[in-house]
Amino acid sequence: MESTSYHPIGQADTLDDDGVELESLGQNEPDELSADAQRARRKPAVIYLLVFFTINSLAFGIVAVPRINLKISLVCRQMISDAGIANVHTLARADEPLIDPSLPVVIGGYNPQCSISEVSSLVALIDSYGHVISGILSAIMCTMLGSLSDRIGRVKIMAGNIVVTILSEAVLVTIAEHPDVFHYYWILLVFAVDGICGSFALVMAMSSAYISDCTAREKRAVYIGRVYSAMFIGIGVGPLISGYITSLAGNDHPLLVFYLCMFMRGLSVLYMLFVPESLAAPISGWKPHLSTLTTAPIHIHTLLNLLARLNPHAWLTRLVPPSPTSPTFRRNVVLLLLINMLIYTAAMGPSEPLILYPQLVFHWRNLETNLFMSTINFSRAAISAFALPLLIRFFTHKSHPPPSSNPSTTPPGPAPLDSRLLSLAILTDLAGYLAYALAPTGVLFTLAGVLSAFGAVGLALTEATLTKHVGGDRVGELMGGLGLLQGLVRIFAPGVCGVLFAWSAGWMPGLVFVCVAAILGFAAAGVRGVKVVEMGQGRGVELS
Repeated sequence: MESTSYHPIGQADTLDDDGVELESLGQNEPDELSADAQRARRKPAVIYLLVFFTINSLAFGIVAVPRINLKISLVCRQMISDAGIANVHTLARADEPLIDPSLPVVIGGYNPQCSISEVSSLVALIDSYGHVISGILSAIMCTMLGSLSDRIGRVKIMAGNIVVTILSEAVLVTIAEHPDVFHYYWILLVFAVDGICGSFALVMAMSSAYISDCTAREKRAVYIGRVYSAMFIGIGVGPLISGYITSLAGNDHPLLVFYLCMFMRGLSVLYMLFVPESLAAPISGWKPHLSTLTTAPIHIHTLLNLLARLNPHAWLTRLVPPSPTSPTFRRNVVLLLLINMLIYTAAMGPSEPLILYPQLVFHWRNLETNLFMSTINFSRAAISAFALPLLIRFFTHKSHPPPSSNPSTTPPGPAPLDSRLLSLAILTDLAGYLAYALAPTGVLFTLAGVLSAFGAVGLALTEATLTKHVGGDRVGELMGGLGLLQGLVRIFAPGVCGVLFAWSAGWMPGLVFVCVAAILGFAAAGVRGVKVVEMGQGRGVELS
């Protein structure tokens, strides 16, 4: 077997399509690492991430709808208890069915007596508070752990994230098992634990960094799209499994799906033990570095240095060092980050109103809601896995002229692939959200979800393009910064959407979808500002 050769991204770009081993982001292999050990080292490849995301997102999909129903039942039970039997009729509006106090509220089960706007509004408000807590903690942790991943690797960070996520699921189950002991406001603790591990934004950031480490830049959009596809397949299959289990168990074992979720997340952590790291070797080892982080005394200059690293201008300067093309590169990075944040806002903000709205308006039960979630996520998976590569090939063939005699440069101005494909994805997503608000029936509401599934393409394209603007030794920091921004989105977007839905649930529950469509309109306008620059130093901006 031939000895494997490593090189930093940005100096050479002769990588194969399936993912290859790379040097440790600008650092050489330690001298003590023998040639035999290098030859024996397994190659990092995107296929490892696909298996991980399928398992982990399947666990997420299994509890996506039951998690909302669990919160509804906890809130509804407490509201009925606080109102008392004599005043329970005051909880429902005149056009809503009266609550029968003789019907027990099954925690985590189906409770038709809880399908009232008062309960939905309070659940949306609690989720809003929770997302603020989770978003703040996630933003802080994504910044720290993103930079740390450049030293200890991406795999360790992702595995640690899932371990803490299992802990958050255990906290939720404990609250559900003992509703007489824990008030429903203890749900906020679940959000806090989730934020401490960086939440799901950190996992997505680390996966993009992993892909950037081991794939050629012209293939990154396709591979990131495949990761999103694996994620959406899991989230699509999960509700089907959940619906089947719920139909068998009924209200006798409503929490069974949560135990299954924790088991599958545990499997994903065990699987990560066999996933090769995308970094050829840690720069200084992870234990000494973590020991330094946890034992070093905190002085005022330490805090000032940390705040200085959060300075946006200094951060951009580290990502894109001064050069003739750096002003355009920095402009592109800022615009792409903004566009990614707006698309992420549209994806994260109305995630729970999307479940609460049809239950309130169309009176969906668990089965209908699970089928809806499966349909839209299968659509996202199909678009990410099949439509994205075909669209990239189509737009590249139609828009790019034959190679010139000077292949080191590209024409000035916005690349047709950048503007047309990304704009198509965003505008289709926009149309889907408008259709959500206007859909008169559950079937048309589901079709609107299929239309909005193109938003996954926009996220994959922007993340892939961002990695092309920085050197390989800064990808983790870039993705950590992206995780910080997405954490900030998680602070405001779900909270604002939840408050908006709670405020308008009684008279115009679809208002939140109209506002999300307006946000996507700003994202589509921002695409026009992305410029093509000269290809140099191993970096470029085309999305193919």
